[in-house]
Amino acid sequence: MNIVIINGSSRKNGATAKILKEISNVLNTYSNMNIQLIHLSDIKMEFCNGCYSCYKTGTCFIQDDVEQIIELISKADGTIIGTPTYESNISGQLKVLADRGHFVFEQLLHQQYALTVTTFENYGGGAASRILNNLMTYSGATLSASIKKKILFNENPLDAVTKKKLQREVRRFYLDIEKRKIHPFQWVKQKIIFEMGIKQFVYKKAAKYTGIFDGVFKHWENKQINFKHIQ
Repeated sequence: MNIVIINGSSRKNGATAKILKEISNVLNTYSNMNIQLIHLSDIKMEFCNGCYSCYKTGTCFIQDDVEQIIELISKADGTIIGTPTYESNISGQLKVLADRGHFVFEQLLHQQYALTVTTFENYGGGAASRILNNLMTYSGATLSASIKKKILFNENPLDAVTKKKLQREVRRFYLDIEKRKIHPFQWVKQKIIFEMGIKQFVYKKAAKYTGIFDGVFKHWENKQINFKHIQ
């Protein structure tokens, strides 16, 4: 079972990172686990410049570490992303990855399972969590669990109650992957969003601008997503 864990915090030993490391430890108690924990603070990652070239070609022309990270995510059975809360939103580093990472249109997480972690100190954790959860589900993943942790700055987030919750949620995540569990409400919601929203938008743009979404179609084809070719 291949799992990719993304630490969206700039701190490699902060609350978000500690929770993600504990999740990794719990996952490692199961058999046949291949876990990769990636700190976004370690990778070279430029801003998206909005050129649309990735929609045309399927890859970003910027030469940094993003495409390697996306390749790892695309081959995973499950993806776990954690973020601190800044201004009721996800971290800046994580937003850059989302902008660059072929998530939504390309359905990066198609047929994957996801677990999210959001830490916050005062206010806005719920809003940040919803943004992160939407990113995962709009990108094609089934959301197995979403963990929010209110924590003071530099306080240890791994109290006994939290550790027990992590064990429970990680087990749900693991079993979802193992059994390929279908969550009916999420399945219906994703179908509506993709078939009536994303797919129709792509078709409309592709019909108007020749070749503009050829890279997106290539991603769909690789993921065996049904679609009609627009020339």
